[in-house]
Amino acid sequence: MSTDHAPVRPLDDRHPTAEEHPRALRARRVALRLIYGVLAVWTLLMAQGVVLLAAGQSLAGWHFMFATSTVFKLLSLAAVVPLTWTAGRSVGAARWLALGVLSWLIAEALTGQLRPLESVSMVVVWLGPWLALAPERRRLLTRAPRPGSPMPVAVSAVAVVLCAVWAVRNAALTPTTFPPAFGVQDAVNDLRLDMAGLAVVLGLAAIAVGLSWPRAAAPTVVTGLAAAATGLAALVRPNDLGSPGLIGGIVLIAGSLVMLGWVSYDNAGRRRRQHVPTSI
Repeated sequence: MSTDHAPVRPLDDRHPTAEEHPRALRARRVALRLIYGVLAVWTLLMAQGVVLLAAGQSLAGWHFMFATSTVFKLLSLAAVVPLTWTAGRSVGAARWLALGVLSWLIAEALTGQLRPLESVSMVVVWLGPWLALAPERRRLLTRAPRPGSPMPVAVSAVAVVLCAVWAVRNAALTPTTFPPAFGVQDAVNDLRLDMAGLAVVLGLAAIAVGLSWPRAAAPTVVTGLAAAATGLAALVRPNDLGSPGLIGGIVLIAGSLVMLGWVSYDNAGRRRRQHVPTSI
């Protein structure tokens, strides 16, 4: 009596790759979670400017810098948090982290603090683990479709120009008083790097918003909140070092309201479309 079933191979004859591949992938995911979990803690430790401000470590003229240095570091590097949560699966978070690292390199170049070896090490530390371990790295440079509307692109272009002017101005800040917790040169370097970096990362984030909307709402929400926080700090401290002043604060808050309004309007439209009755 014949059968159509293929013969079953003994267990010892099975190819080891099929058994080891899921195990190796799980090991990669665990490694990514551990590495980016450590980097997430490091980011929070770096972004303690607002904590130092609350603890009274600042002084007149430096309050804006202490508050918004936290915005700069979180906006540029906090993408490590979704990378930790998803074990490296989020390509969008990896792209945002690459944008953040680029903002640091541009700020260092503008302020004369760019060191080739340190720059390479920063790229390796923050992006190297994902590029080496995440299978999703093949999608990092996937060409995105064209934006759905020219309005976000136009608003982003204006934001980029304004942020570029602001970054160049902040790269040459020259304080006359210094916080007691810092040496003079360290204070100048930190001030220029954080304030130039803040403007640069907001400009790069505006580009990301213009290119990703309406396919992804997260970049728009994150950028809108960062712009709102920076604008509010500028309204409270318009004459501090690095502050864009009252007009700059108003522009930042208006821009944040526009971005958050886009998201709210789009979400409302999606809900309406979902509740439209269909004929049977």
